Amino acid sequence: MFFTEEAETAIYDISKHTVPLPSSFIITDVDDHFQSFLQQSIPALEQLNSRMKAKFAKVIISEETTVECLLSQKTPRVREIVKVWEREAKEHFHESIYEMFHKSEIIVTEEAWSEVESITNQKSLDTDQILTIYEKSSLKIVFVGVKMTVQNIHLDISEKYRELSLIHI
Repeated sequence: MFFTEEAETAIYDISKHTVPLPSSFIITDVDDHFQSFLQQSIPALEQLNSRMKAKFAKVIISEETTVECLLSQKTPRVREIVKVWEREAKEHFHESIYEMFHKSEIIVTEEAWSEVESITNQKSLDTDQILTIYEKSSLKIVFVGVKMTVQNIHLDISEKYRELSLIHI
């Protein structure tokens, strides 16, 4: 506070009482498959961001995963929150990813690759719920997405692969 010469009126200088808000930061240890899924699925990203709001954070997915600060000067307890914001936002991001999403893979023999790939393609799996990634060099099919959907598809495709393996014996 300071006083003007003309009057004995106190003026409150708001700029001297603002809290420096955290800058956005990049999460470098995001699994590439989860990042690809979140790039593809806007509903999944929106669901993740609705959880991140509890920590005053928003996730932005592009070439990298960035977390933006949603705090403002008017946020209650902003002075305390800014001190732990980045750490808590990062922890909450990882907890949310592992609670909401799942990744599983099937390793397929070279002989069965085409058939399993065809069965998987027939299911039209690339949706807002799941992403299928074919890694032919390592003979892996990776499913990543909403936890229950991935678990059900993995079970279904694994069963079909077992049936195919029995036929080829």
